[in-house]
Amino acid sequence: AAAAPWAAPAAAPSASASAALLAGLNDEQREVVQRGDGLVAVQAGPGSGKTRVIVARVLHLLQKKGAHPKAVLALTFSKKAAAEMAERLKAAAGGNGGGGGGGGSSSSSSLPTVQTFHAFCASLLRSHGSAVGVAPGFRISGEAEQLRIVGELLRDGAAAAAWNEWDRQLAAEGAAAGGEADAAAALARILAEKRARGMGGGG
Repeated sequence: AAAAPWAAPAAAPSASASAALLAGLNDEQREVVQRGDGLVAVQAGPGSGKTRVIVARVLHLLQKKGAHPKAVLALTFSKKAAAEMAERLKAAAGGNGGGGGGGGSSSSSSLPTVQTFHAFCASLLRSHGSAVGVAPGFRISGEAEQLRIVGELLRDGAAAAAWNEWDRQLAAEGAAAGGEADAAAALARILAEKRARGMGGGG
């Protein structure tokens, strides 16, 4: 295969390292890890070893394909999964004699970037947000602040009327889509609960 522009000089992993990379994986997982260049879409349910497969594939790209660590971006939804992936990659890099050593962090030049979607997008906006009109010092509201803002809107008469109409539309859409499993119905239920706890009334 032709050398990719993101490739970095790297020594081929030893036979033992290559074997350890695939140890414990079933045939389907091994196929995902060793799949060649291009997009790979995988459907997998809870407890199917997704994190282990992703970590193994990242290591495969680094060790077998010669990819530069900073050419690899691993994204996940939860902070827990991101931390677990970063720790596994750090341990593997240390165990394979990687340049980061045992005390490196996930931001080390010897390790790829592992973050949640939200954290990565936030860092991207802080670095390049000016291109789309976003100031680098923007704040992300936490749950408590979000509820406070919604409560203030609901206490305003005109805003409350608008929210009530939107609530009815969400509930109707949720019922048509099959009930509470639909996000719209769940949001309508949450709004109703917040109002019941005193956030929707005027006094």
